[in-house]
Amino acid sequence: MGLDIVDDESVQNHVLRIINNQQYTGVLTFAALSTVIGQPIESIYPSVNENDAYCEVLNTVFIPRNKQLSSSETPIRIMWSGPEKEVERIWRPNHFTPILSILQPNSAIETTTRIESMDDDVTYVEPMEVPPQTVLRTSRSKITYTSQMNNEIENANEVITIYRCYATNATNPSFRRMIAYSSQTLAEDDSTKLNLPIFLQYSIGNHENIGNLRLKPHGNAKKSDRPFTSTLPSVLTQIKSQPRFLKPSTIYNASINNVEEAPLPSLTTVRDRKQVYNARQKSESNVEEYLAIMRNLEKSNSIVARFSMSRGEAPVVVLSQPHMIKELKRCCINPSDQTQPSVLCIDTTFNLGRFFVTPIAFRSTAVQYRKTKKSPIFIGPTMIHYRDDAQSYQELLEYVRRELNNCSTLVIGSDGAKAIKKAVDSVFPDSTHLYCTRHVRQNIERQLIKSRAALDECRGLLELMFDSSESLIQSETEEEFQDRLNELSEYWRTIRRRDETRFNGATDVFQWFNQYQTNIFRNHLIAAIRIPINFLDRNDSPRLFYNNDIESMNHAFKNQTNWELRSLSEVIDIIGKLITTQKNESIRALFVSDAHIWSAKTIEERNEIIENYYNYTPAASKPRRNLNIPQKAGRKPGRSNVRGSSTTTRKKK
Repeated sequence: MGLDIVDDESVQNHVLRIINNQQYTGVLTFAALSTVIGQPIESIYPSVNENDAYCEVLNTVFIPRNKQLSSSETPIRIMWSGPEKEVERIWRPNHFTPILSILQPNSAIETTTRIESMDDDVTYVEPMEVPPQTVLRTSRSKITYTSQMNNEIENANEVITIYRCYATNATNPSFRRMIAYSSQTLAEDDSTKLNLPIFLQYSIGNHENIGNLRLKPHGNAKKSDRPFTSTLPSVLTQIKSQPRFLKPSTIYNASINNVEEAPLPSLTTVRDRKQVYNARQKSESNVEEYLAIMRNLEKSNSIVARFSMSRGEAPVVVLSQPHMIKELKRCCINPSDQTQPSVLCIDTTFNLGRFFVTPIAFRSTAVQYRKTKKSPIFIGPTMIHYRDDAQSYQELLEYVRRELNNCSTLVIGSDGAKAIKKAVDSVFPDSTHLYCTRHVRQNIERQLIKSRAALDECRGLLELMFDSSESLIQSETEEEFQDRLNELSEYWRTIRRRDETRFNGATDVFQWFNQYQTNIFRNHLIAAIRIPINFLDRNDSPRLFYNNDIESMNHAFKNQTNWELRSLSEVIDIIGKLITTQKNESIRALFVSDAHIWSAKTIEERNEIIENYYNYTPAASKPRRNLNIPQKAGRKPGRSNVRGSSTTTRKKK
């Protein structure tokens, strides 16, 4: 038959290969399968390539051995299918598709004019009658039937396209289900031309319990006890056209009022309120929102400070107001001698909308809470962007640098994200970049779990890194850092020597730490980085940095959105209300103790006091000259602990 043209594999090698599961089959399997099942198999190979010799060989009928093909016997038709043909490339099939003949006089499929239902989620539709002279074409995952000849111009009204997808069955894994959707029906009435689903199911192996079949839940239907029902695109289009002032519940209730009278309730009605909400979210036009944002740029009191967009890139919106920049200068650049400089924290908030929100948070050292005597957390310039990359963060940091008169000596805190680190190194190369201790510790704890270390061994390693007064993170000099790093290495070698077999094949903890964490500790965590920027506690000891300020700001955003996705304009309004609230609280703190004096002042006098408050800059005192005292002064020779700190003795097992 010339099968060697198609498959150069010998019969013996082919059999040895396909007896294993998950193996690709070929044309030799067709020839053997017809004999096994005792029924002829017709191979259909579409003519996609020009002058394809495979068409002559593969468009044939495989007959079982010792049997002749009867004229009354209909063969099983299997078509070779594959992806859509690309230009200047040879089309290669990679799938087999069973062909079901609709025009069967003795068909086992009964023609019905009514719609039946099984388990409230399966709909059976009357089979469509397709005229003779049917031409079959394949294109990706759709099959097109038409009664026209190849040399005629296709009429869209006479072409029926069936889109197909496959699903498994929850009752019996051996069953497979193909779900097909037609582009239109053959009914003369245009009102009945719906995208009705056609469910076809075939089984392999055991055929028991066919009557108890049901669709396996998929997607969001797994989270609900209700059966999943599809909705027509025309219904979703009608939902999108509803006015914005209507609530999703109102639209949903209106759509189900006449559900009993609807001929196809599973297709022409709305599934739930969530579907209405999602459909309206997708229908919102970003163009109109962007035009409104650009119009707000013309207003002097607008919260939108910058709107930038480059060719081929998504837009970036920066929200800020002048009083926020003044607060930022006073608290992060020019603090008083009695206060520490505030850390400019930056982090990204997710799940506020179909975009990212990256705020800047800092401590306002000009005011305090009455009870805790701590400075409140204030929101700084905030960016709304669509890409989580270093270029987007550079847009925000460059705006901050310009507003701060190109000041590059800031203290910046983050969770150590690579994109933020790259942006900080590019815009503020001379700044001190602190990493959140909690985030770094959690990364190390996850690695310790993978290393097969016991619980007490993990605690000992974390004590050497974080918890002890002589830990690695409390190193005040490079010499101390290197000595304690060597101590950590020796402690890990001692653990490995106890049980070498337990750590066979596992990642070496110290080798991983030395490769990925050593430079992070040296440049962003240790006390030698925190002491020069005066990041100290009440006892003048270097304190650890945590990203709690910006995390609390992100939590406040989500509380304001009720933990739901919002549109761009809604998020901008929410952030604007938070900024206004914080400004009002600062002004209220000016006269809370002298309410009578404040009420006696005119509006002009009040505005002048507020303006002086934001323009106030702490007086710079004379620079203090540090005495030339070595850091090891007062220490006992041979001891490396910090002066005044307690000494702990660790017994090595």
